[in-house]
Amino acid sequence: MNLLPDSYKKTLFFERARRFTRFAGSLLTLVVITGVVLLLPSYFFLYFQEAELARAVAAVERGERLVEIKELKNRLARSNELMERLDRFQKKQIPIVAIFEDIINRTPPGIVYTSINYSKSQNLIAINGKAPRPVDIIALDAALEKSEFVQSSVYPLTSLLGDRDIAFTLNITVQY
Repeated sequence: MNLLPDSYKKTLFFERARRFTRFAGSLLTLVVITGVVLLLPSYFFLYFQEAELARAVAAVERGERLVEIKELKNRLARSNELMERLDRFQKKQIPIVAIFEDIINRTPPGIVYTSINYSKSQNLIAINGKAPRPVDIIALDAALEKSEFVQSSVYPLTSLLGDRDIAFTLNITVQY
């Protein structure tokens, strides 16, 4: 090589540079094409996977909201049903105080109650008391039979045997 003239040496130098540049360019192009071929599907796969995960997260959030909404609707329906039952019960139920007031208002003068017992399970009121005369017990029974709350009233006939200050027990079956 040293024996070549300078002009050939320059041409040879440029030829080597050209060949090296072609080789390096070809190698670089091969690397780029290989990278694109191998990495481009991975990019699209990751892109679509990320989009699908976003849709799945949105669906789960929607599902959680739907479950929460369904739970709230069920709770609201149970509350409404309970309110309706309470309302029906309240309309149907007459307070026991009203029944006791009716009994007291219908009591003839002179009768004194010593005890009043109420059995809700049997709808029964047992009244113990004292009456000045037997006629007062009969008047009390007749007055209570006229009440809208009283279904029946029973007293022992032995209560009518005394003359004065008669102790009596009156059993009243209540209707609502």
